[in-house]
Amino acid sequence: MNFRISFRGALLVQIIIIHAFFILISVPVQARIIPLFSDEVPAAIHSNFEQGVNQASSIYVWQNDPDLSAYSEGRTGITRLCLPSAISNALVYQFAKRSPRASQLQIPGIMPDQKHIDTGALVKYFAKKCVAQDHVTYDAWRATQCIHDFYEESGYQNSSVKLIRNYGDLTPGPGIGYENRQPTIEDLYGAISAGYQVIASIAFMSWNGVTWKKVASHAVNVVGYARNPSDENQKLLIYVQNPSREYEMNFHDAIFDSATLQVNPDLAVMPGQYSNIEVQGSDRSLLNIKGNKTFLAGLILIKPD
Repeated sequence: MNFRISFRGALLVQIIIIHAFFILISVPVQARIIPLFSDEVPAAIHSNFEQGVNQASSIYVWQNDPDLSAYSEGRTGITRLCLPSAISNALVYQFAKRSPRASQLQIPGIMPDQKHIDTGALVKYFAKKCVAQDHVTYDAWRATQCIHDFYEESGYQNSSVKLIRNYGDLTPGPGIGYENRQPTIEDLYGAISAGYQVIASIAFMSWNGVTWKKVASHAVNVVGYARNPSDENQKLLIYVQNPSREYEMNFHDAIFDSATLQVNPDLAVMPGQYSNIEVQGSDRSLLNIKGNKTFLAGLILIKPD
């Protein structure tokens, strides 16, 4: 059977197709909505360690959420919002663990039912609030001050926000605890044991035979650790949520990766201002770049009052 389409009919079909295309591309990107509260999930602790804690929740914030595409580089979908996302992760964690006074936090993105949150809106808020002086990048110094200010604005007058990093002779703002030195393994597990939420800064470094050069930096949430006292603070297993990694969320199972921290005493040259603690994660954890080494750079410690 043969059909003939008139010129007018063909033109009408083209108009319909073009109209449908523009409707399609004008539809906004679907925001990622996640529950504010999650069931308590028993997170695994590696059995070959004598001490440990794993407080990973079943929800997390992803820095490459399609709703954040305006921040991506060259339409790749990859953003540099690791610090704003890690801060957002820390706040969502308070809700997930039903922390006292969590509902007092003045954060955007909470849905009308008060039980869900638009994580893209939350990251955008901190992307604007915590940006460095160049209005482009994010650094731990500015982020620490930003976190402190946020809690204070939310009525948390006695929160503890600290930064351990070898930044040099900087003067912290009121209420900020600053230790101008390289972080240690004891700092990390000690903070978690004391009830702090931990954001770890890591640096990806290349070695040219003479000196180290920073290739990139990143921030992750450390949600637990496992250790053997016999390692004498030279080695530590940590549990992390990496905001640059897209995990599968079913809202029941704990989300985390494992990574090993190991002091390297044999470095001929220290990696700049960073510690000599190497970070080694699994291939899927995205904590290492091929051909480079990853070092622990600093710690942001957060303990709401």
